[in-house]
Order: sequence, then C-alpha cells, then structure tokens
Amino acid sequence: MTFSIAALCPRTGQIGIAATTAAQSVGKLACHALPGVGAFASQARLNPYLAYDGLRLLQRGATAEVALARVLASDPEQQERQAGVIDRHGNIAAFTGAENIPWAGHVAGRLFVTQGNRLAGPQCCRVWSKACRVRSIWSWPSGWCWHSGQGRMPAVMWKGSARST
Repeated sequence: MTFSIAALCPRTGQIGIAATTAAQSVGKLACHALPGVGAFASQARLNPYLAYDGLRLLQRGATAEVALARVLASDPEQQERQAGVIDRHGNIAAFTGAENIPWAGHVAGRLFVTQGNRLAGPQCCRVWSKACRVRSIWSWPSGWCWHSGQGRMPAVMWKGSARST
C-alpha cells in the first residue's frame, strides 16, 4: 500500500509532498521535490528516475502535464507505474497504469494531487480529496499543514478511513 499527496500553498507558494507506505524504506524513494520548481510522486512499481527526470523538465519550464507525459513516454513499463505531479504554478498531472495492483487510482483537485495503490477502494482518495475541498488544507491546525516541503498526513487518514487491504 502506498498513498501520496503533492500540493501547493496558494498563500506562500511552498510545495509539499508526503507519502505513507507499507513497504519499508520505499517512502523516501517515492517523494521528490525542488523548492520553487515542483513535486513529483513516483510509486507502485517504483521508478525514481521518473521523478528525477520529471523535476528536471519542470526546472526547464515544462508544465506538470508535459513533464509527466514525457517521462512516461520513455518508460516501457509505464502501465505498472503511478505518479502525481504539481508544478510551481499549481498545474497538476496524474497517472495510474492499468497493471497496478487493485485498488489503485488518483484524484486531482485545485492545487493538489493524491494517488494510492493497494488501497481498500476509491473512497480512500475521495476522502482526502473531500477534506481538501471542504476545508482548505492550508488551514489545518498547526502540525497538520505543509511546512518547508515536508507534509503531515491529516487526521482523516490517521483515523482509519484509508486502511490498506
């Protein structure tokens, strides 16, 4: 099970990314960000080079959609991958390959993208998406909001609404 989110704070312009995973030490390979550039989550059958190359493309001015499309075009195993991207302008892009272990999917909204695999179902991403839309993630109480590129999973996730199978 891996679940990640990348988001942009409209007030400060800071970009945050976070992941939680059942596989030991995978989280550090799934989340990548560059200040003032963007964030890139690469997960499922993990290929961190998608994020490395994608961030370079964002650095050179590509949008999230263009960067994700380019890195996936060069990946012969893209159907086993999952990725979410946000650029410095708040553009988002997401991809869930058809060969991911169920349940896998993504939800994108204004200034955030979230994706997960091996989850209990689509409600896992929907719960987080709803939380972001109903109560701006930027107004979570101290300790739950994004700080300097490091995120904290919200209470809605910690209280079991996104349990793994």
